[in-house]
Amino acid sequence: MTAIRSRLASESSFFGSASLPTDPRARAQESQGRRWLVVSYFLCPCHLPLTLALLGALFGGTALGALITGNVLVVGAVLTVAYLAVLWKGFGLVRRAKALVTASSSAACPRTVPTGPTAL
Repeated sequence: MTAIRSRLASESSFFGSASLPTDPRARAQESQGRRWLVVSYFLCPCHLPLTLALLGALFGGTALGALITGNVLVVGAVLTVAYLAVLWKGFGLVRRAKALVTASSSAACPRTVPTGPTAL
């Protein structure tokens, strides 16, 4: 059983630390981007009925609850725009982290200089 758990933990591609870059700045940016992507999962429009029901139940009996249940389309539109903004930010951070890794790996490659007569 422990062999299966350790195998699953090592093969985790999204949350595993082995899949993060080794550069500290890129690692921090990608971790932050992944957190934004997890937050976007909860704001996803496909979860909108569940989210609206949860917000209505959480704020039921209050002025905010009445505002949510009275303006479901507006709240849905706001949550959808928030989803898109959070998703954009998360993918942007992950993309910047990948660009940092690519830039640092290409800078580490030594350039070869021709050492003989070159024909033009």
